[in-house]
Amino acid sequence: MKKHIIWLVIGCLLVIASGCNGKKAGQPAASTVATSSQNQPVVTVVGNTKPLGPLALHPQPAGPIAANQVPLAGALYAQVKIPVLMPSYWPPIPPSNNQNPYYGIQYSAGRDSYSVNITVTTKQLPVNSPELNMPPNDAEANQWGNFGGGRIGAPGASTPSSVVVQQPKDGQPSVIGGYQGWQDPVSFYWESGAWQCEVMGSGGSLMDDARSLTGSFKDAGELKSLQAKSGKILASDADHQHTFISWVSADGQYEYTLQYDGEFSDAIKIAGSFTGLQ
Repeated sequence: MKKHIIWLVIGCLLVIASGCNGKKAGQPAASTVATSSQNQPVVTVVGNTKPLGPLALHPQPAGPIAANQVPLAGALYAQVKIPVLMPSYWPPIPPSNNQNPYYGIQYSAGRDSYSVNITVTTKQLPVNSPELNMPPNDAEANQWGNFGGGRIGAPGASTPSSVVVQQPKDGQPSVIGGYQGWQDPVSFYWESGAWQCEVMGSGGSLMDDARSLTGSFKDAGELKSLQAKSGKILASDADHQHTFISWVSADGQYEYTLQYDGEFSDAIKIAGSFTGLQ
């Protein structure tokens, strides 16, 4: 009788163990994707799926990871111990860029900082592929943009340096796009709320560039969605348009940055789409 009970108990334990193993096999590893138990959205960067496709960062249900998807949120959750902000919008590759119809993604993450770099490429490459650091992919013309964040004052934080903007020393008072600022032959500077902004360019295009940036800034609600304690925007139209944006979190502990090589309006739209993931 006792033997019968013992074998019955062993059989039940084997069935329970088998069920537990089956459940684990169907779940993604905690280090590669954020699960529902974390009460966080799972965000993936979809890349290299087709030429001229947009860089999409959007919620995905927890499940198997496709070969062409990067569980970026999961990777950041596993390593970064600061609030992570990422854009939910990124423009598609311009159709005119037919020599580099794909985009490559590189990212790095540590305890106190993270960074994501986006490059246009001639062929599909895996995320963090060594080829992204080799010619011609590492050419400056192929760098599409980057973003990241870091704890202010943390040793080894790899966040790009804060953007530097300044009022022109010999600038004259000027109103552009409804903003009172200061203008010299190559730059227009203004302040609004927590933000300091500057547009730099040639005398011929400066006013058009300044109106473009001020208009986009207004359309984005002056980036109030970022709840920045302070922020800076530097837009430059030398050989082509570059926009550099940095801001400090409301509690003053973290700095976030965005660099975008393209239209000023797209850069502001990207910045306005940043949301918190943890």
